[in-house]
Amino acid sequence: WDVPYPDQVRKDIRNMEKKPFDGIIFRLREWNHAFDPRPWDEAKLKPQLDDLAAIEWKTFTDNFLCLYAANNWKMDWFNDDQWKVITENMRLFSLAVKSGNCVGVCFDPEPYGDNPWAYPGQYKDKSFDQVADKVRQRGQQFMAALQEHKSELKVLSFFLMALFPNVVDEPDPAVRAQRLQKN
Repeated sequence: WDVPYPDQVRKDIRNMEKKPFDGIIFRLREWNHAFDPRPWDEAKLKPQLDDLAAIEWKTFTDNFLCLYAANNWKMDWFNDDQWKVITENMRLFSLAVKSGNCVGVCFDPEPYGDNPWAYPGQYKDKSFDQVADKVRQRGQQFMAALQEHKSELKVLSFFLMALFPNVVDEPDPAVRAQRLQKN
């Protein structure tokens, strides 16, 4: 139980690899929130990058560094200044993925803190289409930043389709959009 940190993985990898798995999900200390609009300090992240680089993988081939969709800092999809910082943070996260020789990112979309996925949420003055377009733009920026150091990045996501079964199973795009606005 729990999601270990790079130093724990580095120290205990031989015992971990005795388990019948192909890899693990683990996380950085502090720097693991996708929507953190505070600038991350690469110098402070360096000891974890060093730990990631020192992990000697043998049997685990599919390892993922975890990102949480926490929104504890009032991330705003329409705030360009915040998104400059978030994309820079994700470039650093991409460096961590590469440093740890991970195959990708495990994205946990569960909304810890304010729900970034809820409409209208804080966007009562914007249409669903305006918000959806902005979120799609930010998603493109987010993925481009995550691929900065690892272009063949795999994304493992919790929940995804299970969060909105009445939406994803609907074949009519107009009905799907209408249902999504209420989720």
